[in-house]
Amino acid sequence: MKQTHKCFFFCCALYYYVYFLMSCEWLRGTAFSALLSDFQKDLTKYVTPKSGQLLFVIGLFLFYLIVLWIKMSDQARHERIGLRNTLTWRNKCKIILVVLSIAICVLRWGDIVRIDNLQFGMDGSTDIMVFLIGIILAEIVSNRLILVKEDRYLFGYISLAFLIPFLATSSLVHSHIQFGYKYYLQTRWTGLWLNPNTYGLLMGTGLVLACGMAGLRTLWFPRLKIAVCTIAAGMMGVGLWHSYSRGAWLAFVCGLSYLGFHAAPFAGHRIVRGAQWIRLNVFAIAIVLCSVVLFGFWQFQDTEHKVARRLFSIGNMNDFSWRNRVVAWESALTMIADRPCFGFGWCLSEPTHDEYYRTTKVETGATQLNDYFTIGTTLGLPALVCFLWYVGLSFRTNPQEQGTPYDWSRTTCRAGALVLLVGFWFDGGLFKMATSVPFWILLELGSAESPAVKAST
Repeated sequence: MKQTHKCFFFCCALYYYVYFLMSCEWLRGTAFSALLSDFQKDLTKYVTPKSGQLLFVIGLFLFYLIVLWIKMSDQARHERIGLRNTLTWRNKCKIILVVLSIAICVLRWGDIVRIDNLQFGMDGSTDIMVFLIGIILAEIVSNRLILVKEDRYLFGYISLAFLIPFLATSSLVHSHIQFGYKYYLQTRWTGLWLNPNTYGLLMGTGLVLACGMAGLRTLWFPRLKIAVCTIAAGMMGVGLWHSYSRGAWLAFVCGLSYLGFHAAPFAGHRIVRGAQWIRLNVFAIAIVLCSVVLFGFWQFQDTEHKVARRLFSIGNMNDFSWRNRVVAWESALTMIADRPCFGFGWCLSEPTHDEYYRTTKVETGATQLNDYFTIGTTLGLPALVCFLWYVGLSFRTNPQEQGTPYDWSRTTCRAGALVLLVGFWFDGGLFKMATSVPFWILLELGSAESPAVKAST
């Protein structure tokens, strides 16, 4: 019980701060925004905005080093291993990402200062701040998982219990509805955020987490937990539907499929046999599904139903939304080929694309809709490979823990992180506070390793 109280109070402190970061767009329209602008005006009397941003980035880097040292020391002490043995490949990938980010930011800072007109009023220092804050929060969560030892699944359970209600209640708030995102005169919901794609991606993530939470075996009021998760899933499902975000819909299907694929140890014998049958006939099932999709496309491509029309608009050659994305991806690949090692730097990749690589048909900022290409053009291929390697190691499973509550809580968190990963390909989000923060936390909760796993690896 004492361990439960510690986890609960730690989650209270951590996730209230997470809520604050995720609600930054909503806070811009409140009195908090006026107070912040007054503080910035007073601060500019002593330090320029550019130098202040650089100092803040360096401060985040130093804070990351402190958090990393505390984590490694605690892990070495609790697991009785050498300090050098605490540096797993996941930690090394994360350290390389942080060092590359800071090094490129410092080396290219002179070019950043010379840029006058920044796209969307944002610069690369803001992106790196979001990037570093997400990694720092992941390190804090990882350190906490080391301290709680055998009750680690309890921390994941309480974390989900904090995240799901926040996402469910935010599905009912539409503070930026006046911005007027429409799809055939149908208003697209935005929630607390300015973009319906961000809203849909968070609703899809929360919906997958609620489904996983409902199946998590606990001793605390299981019927009440299932009822609450069902209500929350319904609220977020409605929000996901009204976001009209095709990337969020696809990301939700991928996350739910991943969750269902790993649910066999918790299901009955009939479901297990069904899953085995699907694995044996996966090729034939894929052919049938492709045939159904093609038939649906030709049958419903001219339908007046808004959701079906939105789903099958991917085959509409007059839909410039996906065509602009494809052209922007081609330009991003050209940029990566021109500077594969260290990229163009924070804040410099987007203006460079608009100046030298953008075609007249593509809107400004189109390359920011794909975070993987953004990392490649900003930091280079080594950073992109490091990020993908880190994600792959985070999704590694351990057969020894299958069927345990700890394994299912990890699976649920990985499924939520997968929703965000798929969404990052279509709509971006790794450099947005609302989606970056939960992504790094869920990825860390899903990849937490127990001492037994480390000993076996």
